[in-house]
Amino acid sequence: MLQLNTFRNDRIRTLNVFCTSGEVASLLSRGVQKLIKSKLNNIRMEYKIFLSWLKPFLIYGRN
Repeated sequence: MLQLNTFRNDRIRTLNVFCTSGEVASLLSRGVQKLIKSKLNNIRMEYKIFLSWLKPFLIYGRN
C-alpha cells in the first residue's frame, strides 16, 4: 500500500493506493523526473531573470 499526502487549500489529504512494489518504483521515478524537470525550469527562469537584471549594467559598463 502506498500513502500519498496531497496539499490542497492548506490542508493535507491522505490518499491510500493499493499497488505492487514495481508500480510504486515506477511512480516514484516518474515523480522524481517531474520534480527534477520543474527544478531545472525554475533555475532557467531565475537565470533569465538574473540576466535581464544584469544586462543594463553590462551595456552601461561598455560605454
